[in-house]
Order: sequence, then C-alpha cells, then structure tokens
Amino acid sequence: MRRYEPAPAVRSLALYRGAHGDPTLDVQLVGNGDLRLLSIQRDGVWMYSEIDTIGWWTWHTVSHADLPRLVGDGGDVLEAVRAAVVAGGEDETDDGKRVSGITRRFVAWLDEHGVPWTQGSYDEHEP
Repeated sequence: MRRYEPAPAVRSLALYRGAHGDPTLDVQLVGNGDLRLLSIQRDGVWMYSEIDTIGWWTWHTVSHADLPRLVGDGGDVLEAVRAAVVAGGEDETDDGKRVSGITRRFVAWLDEHGVPWTQGSYDEHEP
C-alpha cells in the first residue's frame, strides 16, 4: 500500500460509475505517458477499515513503451481500452462485480497482447 495518491491524469475516460457515483473506474493517461486503470471506492469503506479511511484506490499501470503493442502507432489507447473491456456478462449484477469484471477483462486483454503491467493501491484517509 502506498502512503500517497498516484500521479494525476492528463487525460481520462470514465468506464464505469456506480448507481450513486461510487465506485468509479477510469482509464487514464498520466504525465509520463503511462496508461492506468484506476478504481476508487468510498461508499461504506469506513465500515471495513480503519475509522479514518475514506477511500480505497486500486490501479493497474502499463508503461508508455508498451502502448503501441495495444493500439499501434497513432491509435487512441483510451478508446481501445473501452472497446476491449466495457462489455460485461449478465453475472455483473452489482457495482463490485461490474468493477471486478472490467478489471479482469483489462488484465486479460493486456495478457493477450503480451503487455506487462503493475498493480498498486492507496488507502485515502481523512485530512
């Protein structure tokens, strides 16, 4: 677990928003050109963690050097991710299952292309 938030995105595309805006799942490009799939959950987090924890952030990151393997030169990687991962199954009946399903499809898509990825997390605390 990291003790600070990940770098901000320079471009972002929403892939999923829960019924009340929580959880969120976005695919993002960060300043160094890396691709990131970022999930943030805040609703009810305090019930399952330390009392001052207000959000769980998790992400998968792909190096900018590997992006041409996913979309070729000049392709829109955010739209390519959306096309590869958004369609879900009937078993994705709640927010948690939907976010997990999209994340699984993202990792499978990367693996199909032989693209390595890393995973990170951050527990957001009250200021």
